[in-house]
Amino acid sequence: MKFDDRPEPAKRLEKARIARGFSTGIAACEYFGWKYPTYNHHENGLRGIVRAAGKYAKAFRVSEAWLLTGEGEAPEAPQIPLMGFAAGSLIGENIIHETALEYAHCPHGVKNVKNAYALRVRGHSMEPQYFENDIIFIQPNVVPKPGDTIIIQQQQMGEIHAFIKRYKGKTNGNLVTEQHNPKARVEYPLNSIIALHRVMTSNELLGI
Repeated sequence: MKFDDRPEPAKRLEKARIARGFSTGIAACEYFGWKYPTYNHHENGLRGIVRAAGKYAKAFRVSEAWLLTGEGEAPEAPQIPLMGFAAGSLIGENIIHETALEYAHCPHGVKNVKNAYALRVRGHSMEPQYFENDIIFIQPNVVPKPGDTIIIQQQQMGEIHAFIKRYKGKTNGNLVTEQHNPKARVEYPLNSIIALHRVMTSNELLGI
């Protein structure tokens, strides 16, 4: 697992965003009208958040003191198991583990979803929808439909590998998907897939 060496305020900013119900930084920026490159630098720890802390604290409903120093009340959110990684390609770590690697703050809309789990995105093939290291939340109880973003689980050498793609349909014994970056059609043999789960949308995470 990749070591998280970001400054603590950057880590708390991510926790606050997720607890508020935004699975990605870009989703929060679209909702609040922020510039994503600036926010991304703050959450990745490339820039300090002191000047923007008040704005973020108000938007994510946490105290500015907690965001900056960790003092005071943390965002109230239960934990959800983060089970591994979802890759957009064959390159990079994309294994789902039997036990949680860590726990993520659970957005409001995920609390009552039975067997929901989280994954971290690996690679860049789903940008700008999902960026590397984004945490995504998975709804395993609803059959995906064309247009949904999905997690494809495949059994490989005794391990479960996960791929994130957009679902297009089925044809000639294959699952047809697409990716954004570069834009391409990707097919998976249906007989190689052990599970197909839907990635929850921002509205679902917010409980809308």
